[in-house]
Amino acid sequence: LYVISARKGYTVSLDVQELDLNADSDFLLIRDGESAHDKPIAKLTGTIESKPSRVIISTGNKLYLYFSTSLAQPAKGFSIRYVEGCTAVVNAANGTVTSPAYNLSPYPNNQECYFVIKNPSGKPLSMRFVDFDVHRSDLVQVFDGPSTSGVRLHAGNGFTDSNAPKITLTASSGKMLLKFITDALYNGKGWSAEFSADCPELKPGIGAIASSRDTAFGTVINFTCPVGQEFATGKNRITTVCQNGGNWSISYIPDCQEVYCGPVPQIDNGFSFKTTNVTYRGIATYQCYAGFAFGSGLATETISCLADGTWERQPACMASQCPPLPEVAHANVTVLNGGGRSYGTIISYECIPGYVRTGRPILICMSNGQWSSPVPSCSRKQCYKIPEVQNGYVVDKTREYYYGDEARVQCYKGYRLIGSHTVKCNEQQDFSNVPVCEDIDECQTSQCDASSTECMNAAGSFHCKCKTGYTSSMECRPVVDLGLSNGGISDDSVTVSSTASGYEKGVSTQLSFLSLSSLCCELLTWPF
Repeated sequence: LYVISARKGYTVSLDVQELDLNADSDFLLIRDGESAHDKPIAKLTGTIESKPSRVIISTGNKLYLYFSTSLAQPAKGFSIRYVEGCTAVVNAANGTVTSPAYNLSPYPNNQECYFVIKNPSGKPLSMRFVDFDVHRSDLVQVFDGPSTSGVRLHAGNGFTDSNAPKITLTASSGKMLLKFITDALYNGKGWSAEFSADCPELKPGIGAIASSRDTAFGTVINFTCPVGQEFATGKNRITTVCQNGGNWSISYIPDCQEVYCGPVPQIDNGFSFKTTNVTYRGIATYQCYAGFAFGSGLATETISCLADGTWERQPACMASQCPPLPEVAHANVTVLNGGGRSYGTIISYECIPGYVRTGRPILICMSNGQWSSPVPSCSRKQCYKIPEVQNGYVVDKTREYYYGDEARVQCYKGYRLIGSHTVKCNEQQDFSNVPVCEDIDECQTSQCDASSTECMNAAGSFHCKCKTGYTSSMECRPVVDLGLSNGGISDDSVTVSSTASGYEKGVSTQLSFLSLSSLCCELLTWPF
């Protein structure tokens, strides 16, 4: 049992320098006062490494220490340094310092406390406040060094309720002084701060990009790689934190390397025939199997390895389709194979009777999505041979006649038409239903003198023959057109007894009219 007393108006400060107690049975209980009834402010057991704070400060001028131990398992014990006043020197790589009686009772009035923190290695250390409740009339000042002559790490007079610390404070000297000033009237809950030695400078791998170069306690650094790269461990990001004691949570930052997209993906109905590589910006080239094509219409398509380590969306090979075929007039279309417009479809064209095809009769939808040839066309057949009409003729022989066209037929004079006046060009390329020209028996309506002559019918004509006892008279008179100029009489039907030089017989003669003698027969008288 220990009671430590200081002068009135002063506090008692304890600095736990060594601690080795059996955690199961031994402990040191410290009360804020002089009796066993005062409020406990600390209970120490185990080792000093397990204690976040090594400084204990009373709110009054006395501290009550009760040490309990057993014989179950001996331990080294403890060593505590105490001084009069609110002061402490902490020599540690990390730990916690608090205002007097923090979290137990309001901090004491009218005090001027000094906390000196030293990094055993002499390297920079940092501190951050995790809780801060100080009346506006009180101040917390922080200096880089063991005295108030060091560089101030705060703005103005110091930190208070209206100017609470929000950043990590770093002392590059490896030593830091906290000065806490309270007045005689007001107080508050107090404050708690963590401190630690800073971390060593990191040496990241080749290409790694750091979000910060700071090494202060509590610093969080994110490491990334350039676009299209990742760490050799396969990660895209590494986050490390400067922890208590000056150690990084992750100290090894590997090199960056280009991301790996994995094997070239396979596609349905096609294949990859060329690849530059399978890392960032690698390109794979695809081609479709015969009968399939890309929707873009291109012969090949490519995909790239992206920065996130994935391949672009694979192209799709679809069954090739040829463009729609135009209708072919006057043709019958037959699908011999396949259907629609897909690859391998075979279509046959056959013109309907009376029409002839121009172009290929068979079209095939090929693997490139095109038809093997243009569609054929069907045009009317031509009737080249004008029909010969015995004792008649086709009116317009110079015209070209095609399937379905009609030609007009006329008979020569002296003949009548038996059948249709027209003939039609048929699908066999000749004229059907050719009519017949039949001889007309002119003697039925003869102009011969019935008293002296007898009518004699001939092919396409007639003549008057004198009856017995009569002789012909050569008195002539003009008659109508014989039909030589317009073809009304066939050339074969015209006979002549003789011709003059330059005026041969023929339907081409320029004569339009001839003078014929009306055969007149005179009665013979005696004597002759």
